[in-house]
Amino acid sequence: MRTKTVPHINSRRAEIIAKGFITRKDLEVFIPCSYTKATKAYNDICHKLILEGKHVSEFGLPPDIVLKYFSLSEEKIRKYASEGY
Repeated sequence: MRTKTVPHINSRRAEIIAKGFITRKDLEVFIPCSYTKATKAYNDICHKLILEGKHVSEFGLPPDIVLKYFSLSEEKIRKYASEGY
Protein backbone atom coordinates (compact mmCIF):
# COMPACT_ATOMS: atom_id res chain seq x y z
CA MET A 1 0.00 0.00 0.00
CA ARG A 2 1.32 3.41 -0.97
CA THR A 3 1.56 5.95 1.83
CA LYS A 4 1.51 9.68 1.43
CA THR A 5 4.52 11.53 2.83
CA VAL A 6 4.78 15.21 3.59
CA PRO A 7 8.25 16.71 4.13
CA HIS A 8 8.51 18.71 7.37
CA ILE A 9 5.00 17.69 8.38
CA ASN A 10 5.03 19.53 11.69
CA SER A 11 6.00 22.78 9.98
CA ARG A 12 3.06 22.33 7.60
CA ARG A 13 0.77 21.47 10.53
CA ALA A 14 1.85 24.66 12.33
CA GLU A 15 1.06 26.71 9.19
CA ILE A 16 -2.38 25.10 8.92
CA ILE A 17 -3.13 25.73 12.60
CA ALA A 18 -2.04 29.37 12.23
CA LYS A 19 -4.77 29.90 9.59
CA GLY A 20 -7.40 29.48 12.28
CA PHE A 21 -9.48 26.88 10.45
CA ILE A 22 -8.87 23.52 8.79
CA THR A 23 -10.51 22.45 5.53
CA ARG A 24 -10.81 18.99 4.01
CA LYS A 25 -7.84 19.72 1.78
CA ASP A 26 -5.80 20.81 4.81
CA LEU A 27 -6.63 17.51 6.52
CA GLU A 28 -4.93 15.65 3.65
CA VAL A 29 -1.66 17.28 4.65
CA PHE A 30 -2.37 17.35 8.38
CA ILE A 31 -2.96 13.59 8.73
CA PRO A 32 -1.48 12.77 5.81
CA CYS A 33 -4.03 10.76 3.85
CA SER A 34 -6.15 10.68 0.72
CA TYR A 35 -8.95 13.17 0.05
CA THR A 36 -11.49 10.39 0.67
CA LYS A 37 -10.13 9.63 4.15
CA ALA A 38 -9.78 13.34 4.93
CA THR A 39 -13.42 13.88 3.94
CA LYS A 40 -14.50 10.97 6.15
CA ALA A 41 -12.58 12.41 9.13
CA TYR A 42 -13.91 15.93 8.40
CA ASN A 43 -17.50 14.68 8.27
CA ASP A 44 -17.01 12.66 11.45
CA ILE A 45 -15.71 15.73 13.30
CA CYS A 46 -18.59 17.85 11.93
CA HIS A 47 -21.10 15.24 13.08
CA LYS A 48 -19.61 15.21 16.59
CA LEU A 49 -19.74 19.02 16.74
CA ILE A 50 -23.38 19.05 15.70
CA LEU A 51 -24.22 16.42 18.33
CA GLU A 52 -22.55 18.64 20.95
CA GLY A 53 -24.73 21.54 19.77
CA LYS A 54 -21.85 23.53 18.30
CA HIS A 55 -21.85 25.44 15.02
CA VAL A 56 -19.74 24.22 12.08
CA SER A 57 -18.23 27.15 10.17
CA GLU A 58 -18.38 27.24 6.38
CA PHE A 59 -14.66 28.11 6.38
CA GLY A 60 -13.59 24.90 8.11
CA LEU A 61 -13.04 23.30 11.48
CA PRO A 62 -11.42 24.97 14.49
CA PRO A 63 -7.83 23.71 14.94
CA ASP A 64 -8.32 22.87 18.62
CA ILE A 65 -11.16 20.46 17.78
CA VAL A 66 -9.08 18.75 15.07
CA LEU A 67 -6.07 18.47 17.40
CA LYS A 68 -8.26 16.89 20.06
CA TYR A 69 -9.77 14.46 17.52
CA PHE A 70 -6.31 13.21 16.47
CA SER A 71 -4.87 13.35 20.01
CA LEU A 72 -2.25 15.95 19.10
CA SER A 73 -1.14 19.09 20.90
CA GLU A 74 -0.17 22.42 19.42
CA GLU A 75 2.83 22.66 21.76
CA LYS A 76 4.34 19.40 20.49
CA ILE A 77 3.72 20.35 16.86
CA ARG A 78 5.45 23.71 17.34
CA LYS A 79 8.33 22.05 19.22
CA TYR A 80 8.89 19.45 16.49
CA ALA A 81 8.53 22.09 13.77
CA SER A 82 11.26 24.20 15.39
CA GLU A 83 13.49 21.11 15.48
CA GLY A 84 12.95 20.58 11.74
CA TYR A 85 10.61 17.57 11.75
